[in-house]
Amino acid sequence: MSSDPSGSDKVLRGLDGINPLGYLSALGVLAVISSDHSIRARMSWSEEDTWHPVLRVENPITDEQLSDRIYQSLKKKTTELELGDNVVVGQDVFKAHAIKVVDEARSTDRTSADLMTNFGCTICMDEESGKIYVTPFCFIKGSGHQYFLKTVRDLIGCVDQKKIHQCLFDRWTYNDPKHSMRWDPVEDRRYALMWENPSGSPPKTVWAANLLAYRGLQLFPSVVRDGQLETTGFTRMNKKDFFSWPIWEGMLSTDSVRSVLAQRELRDEVPDRERLHRMGIREVYRSERLRIGKFANFSPAGPV
Repeated sequence: MSSDPSGSDKVLRGLDGINPLGYLSALGVLAVISSDHSIRARMSWSEEDTWHPVLRVENPITDEQLSDRIYQSLKKKTTELELGDNVVVGQDVFKAHAIKVVDEARSTDRTSADLMTNFGCTICMDEESGKIYVTPFCFIKGSGHQYFLKTVRDLIGCVDQKKIHQCLFDRWTYNDPKHSMRWDPVEDRRYALMWENPSGSPPKTVWAANLLAYRGLQLFPSVVRDGQLETTGFTRMNKKDFFSWPIWEGMLSTDSVRSVLAQRELRDEVPDRERLHRMGIREVYRSERLRIGKFANFSPAGPV
C-alpha cells in the first residue's frame, strides 16, 4: 500500500487474521494507536487471500508515520512489566503490584492496568503453592529459561520502526531468532511434524508481531467464574482448551472490540451463525491450545 498521507484506510497486509499471532497483533495495533489520544482509530477486516485488518485513522498519516507512532509507544516499558520475569507469582506479590499499577493508572493511560487484568486475579490461586492461576495466553513459564514478561522486555529492546513497518505491510519472513511468545502455530516444532530433528534448526519468529500481540492482550481480561479463572476468548470443551476469535464488519473502536470479543456465542461449540451475523460478525476462527511438553502452542486455526 502506498504511503499516501490522505488519512484513508490502511490495509495491514502483513497481518493474517486467521493466524492467532496475526490476529492478536492486529488488536495490538488498534490498542497502541488508540492509546494516543491525538489519533482516533478504528478497525475492520478485509477478505483477500486471507483476512487482513483495515485500520482507519481520522488524522492524515503515512505508513511510515504510523509505524513510528507505534514504535514510540512500544519502546516504553510499562509498569506491569515490573512484576518480574514471570506472571506465575505468589498471591501477595501479584496483589501488591496490581495495587501499584491501579494507583498509577489514568483515564488517558490504562495500558498497564488492562494488561494486569489479563494476567490473572488475586482470588484465584493454587492453595498448595500460593501462586495465582494465570492467563491461558501464558505459553512460557520458565522452561528453557523462557519467561513471559522477560521475553516481552527483550522484545522491546529488539524491535525498531523498520521491523514494525515490515510486520504490518510485508509478508512475514521469519528472520528473527528467539524471543517468541509461541502464539504462532508454525512454532509447533514437534519432531513428528518436521522433516528433520528440530533441535538442529533453531526456531525463527517475527519480533514485532509478538510484541504487538502482547499489547493486544489488554482487550482480553480474565475474570473469576464459579471459582475458576476464565479469560476472554478461551473456552474448555471435551477436556481441551480453545481460543476463539471473531472477524467483524464495520469500523470498531477498542471499546466496541472488547464488547465483541466477550460475546457468549463465540464460546459455543457450534456458534449461532445467524445471531452472530446480526451482530456484524462475519466469521469465527478457533485454535486449540496444545500442551507440547513444558510449553504450549496454538494449533492451526479453522472456521467454526
